[in-house]
Amino acid sequence: MDEHRYIMSKHLGRELSRYEHVHHIDENKLNNNISNLVILSQSEHARHHMKGNSPKEETRNKLRLASIKNIPNTDIRLPQVIEIKKQLAIGKKCFEIANSTGAKRQWVSEIKRGLKWAWVQV
Repeated sequence: MDEHRYIMSKHLGRELSRYEHVHHIDENKLNNNISNLVILSQSEHARHHMKGNSPKEETRNKLRLASIKNIPNTDIRLPQVIEIKKQLAIGKKCFEIANSTGAKRQWVSEIKRGLKWAWVQV
């Protein structure tokens, strides 16, 4: 589960349906404060992002690649974050943790610096 969906789920006290989209109000995907999150339907979410805009070139390229290669979702998940934080707590190096958990080194570094998943406590 993505961090913003997890936070909204805990806030509401229930699981989110796959049709509920959690949107970042300020469009900063690193700002997962509950006051910055809102639930939208799939169509509301699409309309919001497409309102007067055409997709950015980067987004079009990602969609094109995903449709051609059927690339799986590579986002980090909560159990992996917990394991990373446990290993950080005992002083392991980022590259060692990345190798042992299968996470990207960048993810481990961002978790270590508190840029991502800072709310997870172990």
